[in-house]
Amino acid sequence: MLSLLMILLSAATFGYVLYPLFSKNVMPYGLKPIKDQHRDDLANMKQKLYTDIKDLDFEYGIGKIAEADYQNLRQATLKELADVLKRMDAIEQGDNGNGKVSDEYLEHLIQSRRTKTIVVQKVTCPSCQHENMKTAKFCSECGAKLNA
Repeated sequence: MLSLLMILLSAATFGYVLYPLFSKNVMPYGLKPIKDQHRDDLANMKQKLYTDIKDLDFEYGIGKIAEADYQNLRQATLKELADVLKRMDAIEQGDNGNGKVSDEYLEHLIQSRRTKTIVVQKVTCPSCQHENMKTAKFCSECGAKLNA
């Protein structure tokens, strides 16, 4: 009788331990389905790219980044953001990221989310003719005091 009880208890233990390995419907604790995890990753990436664009605009506005670098970095970030938005829309439409989204729709999304362009006023240095931000007190090229 005792051996039968031990066999049943062992079988129940093995069944409990091996059930998640052979079951197809059970997700491990704390994990989300791949589609939901992918959607969350894309949402985090979208938020990071929006923050990057705001930081880039701010750094350009204070004169920390040259205009050519600003334009190149902003275009690259916007292109990456467009790709993330396209993949998010494809997932929401049930395409799992492999479907086609029209270019017109993508352009509409970019235009609706694009931040307004910063207009920067500049002042020219009297000694070296370098263009500086209007709020600058000293030239970023030669260090001369600006008449602002």
